Amino acid sequence: MFENLEELSDSLLRWLAISGPGYLPRQLDKAISTIRTMTVVGRALLPESMRAYWGLATDFLSDSSSRLTQLKTGLAQHELTREAALILQDAAHTGIEQFLGTLHQATQLPHDPQAGRVTERLISTGEMLLTLLGWARQSVEQLFADTDHTHHCPTR
Repeated sequence: MFENLEELSDSLLRWLAISGPGYLPRQLDKAISTIRTMTVVGRALLPESMRAYWGLATDFLSDSSSRLTQLKTGLAQHELTREAALILQDAAHTGIEQFLGTLHQATQLPHDPQAGRVTERLISTGEMLLTLLGWARQSVEQLFADTDHTHHCPTR
């Protein structure tokens, strides 16, 4: 996927650029777009023999994307409490963990080398996504740092 070390470095720098707590909208956008890309790549490149696992895995990706979209919309419209925001973020994180678990099970099946490379790339991207979601959780916690658990999203 990456042609050289410089391209890999640029990609990592783009992720690290949004690691701070003040970048929550960008973190959520990046997570949602990454999930969308993972879905397309898996659908296009995984062989028929892995379709059962991939079908389950995409359910977890879709659910995570939906939760992150609800989180982003709810925060933008100041409709979420701290607790509700963290529940949505945790559900998205759990969905990605379940996605990874499903793909790890699929790697136990015999498959061709290309499917192995695609699966490894999806797993590594999913692991990076978990890191991004960890940053997003910190951002949500910081956003609500000065508020009571029952208050709606503060305006900042």
